[in-house]
Amino acid sequence: MNKTWLHFKRRRLRRGSGSGNNMAGNPNRRPRVAPADIFRNYRRPFMAQSKVTTPDSDDLQAQIATLRKDIGTITDTLGEMAKAQRDNMTAAAQKRFDEMRERGSDAVSAAQAQANALNAQAHDFVQEKPALSLGMAAALGFVVGILSTSRR
Repeated sequence: MNKTWLHFKRRRLRRGSGSGNNMAGNPNRRPRVAPADIFRNYRRPFMAQSKVTTPDSDDLQAQIATLRKDIGTITDTLGEMAKAQRDNMTAAAQKRFDEMRERGSDAVSAAQAQANALNAQAHDFVQEKPALSLGMAAALGFVVGILSTSRR
């Protein structure tokens, strides 16, 4: 093939004017690029990667030592944070437990006071009306006896 013919063909491909589908007048068309131009553009970024400097082993050892020190510091900090969180949660749980125990103690005291008042009231009723109390006790015993017998 002739070098001039290749140059003409590349120019024609870039312009988009060729046989068949002529889209030269279309403003939305993508310009055609010859395959050689595509590969030429992709080769350039890879060429710069060959100039990478390699660190020596002393630098790597120093970086590893620094990383170990940082990891140790982070571990200590996380441990302290966990202890503080545990102490806060323990204090909150203890406070809640004390509140509930006090509420329970107040409820028991109120129930005991009410039971003592009812006991005193029943004792006074028996003292004032012994015959009526005896009749009520007999009737209650009769009802319990009837309810407790089995029906066969």
